[in-house]
Amino acid sequence: MGVGEGVELLLAPLTARRLLGLPLSELTNRAVDVGQLPGRWLHRLRGRLAETPGWPERFALLDGVLAARLAASPPVDARLDWAWRWLVSSGGQGSVGVLADELGWSRRHLASRFRQEVGLPPKMAARLLRFQRAYAVLTDVGPTAGAPVGADQPEVGAVDWATVATRYGYYDQSHLIRDFRQFAGATPAALLAARAPAG
Repeated sequence: MGVGEGVELLLAPLTARRLLGLPLSELTNRAVDVGQLPGRWLHRLRGRLAETPGWPERFALLDGVLAARLAASPPVDARLDWAWRWLVSSGGQGSVGVLADELGWSRRHLASRFRQEVGLPPKMAARLLRFQRAYAVLTDVGPTAGAPVGADQPEVGAVDWATVATRYGYYDQSHLIRDFRQFAGATPAALLAARAPAG
């Protein structure tokens, strides 16, 4: 077995939609080989990256290809782009009903458009955004959810998860725990305990 190298891209959903050239509903909950994506451009890019000798050159190649791809792709519906930014800026705490009203769309139409283009309905996207922010607290948690994880880390039981839940837009602690179990496979306390230094 040899050593593998790779490049990982983390993209906002609507940027991914533009780069890939297809609605994300076609990829939701699927693992798709890059060779199966439209135009096979990503498959060719993978080969070019493998042949490029150094990391600075690889990143320059990646930046150039992605910038050109975005420049050549049609923009997404500006209303969807605005809706995504609105959800992100609210940390997933904004009401989907208020969002639909702001857009002048019905909730059903908003859910349909979001599901098609983003790959998830807006309520699920909001849940994931809330979870993402709450999950980040695991690297910045203490008795007041402010001390970093490290040698002076408090006991896991010292974290006030109800306060964490409220801060990140959860109705209560049980909703926070439900999302952690669904999206991370464990409770927040179990994840924090796994991160705690030995001893």
